[in-house]
Amino acid sequence: MHFADGSPSGDAEARLLREEIGSWQPARGADWEELMARAEGSKRRRWAIVVGGVVWVALMAAAGALLAQQLNPLFLEEVRSAFLP
Repeated sequence: MHFADGSPSGDAEARLLREEIGSWQPARGADWEELMARAEGSKRRRWAIVVGGVVWVALMAAAGALLAQQLNPLFLEEVRSAFLP
């Protein structure tokens, strides 16, 4: 089936695609320049993640310590009332 604008038919397009796919060959080896550029960009991102993780752990530890400090008298009061006259 030919279109009015002169474009190739579906069969011709399918044949062209099969020829293109059949002639395609993958590039040999890695593109080292692109890989090195990606690695350089990921180093900065990696450090940001590590620093953010350390800060998050420090904040959670401080929050846990403050929470334990606030809750400690409540638990001690239960122990005192249970074991002391």
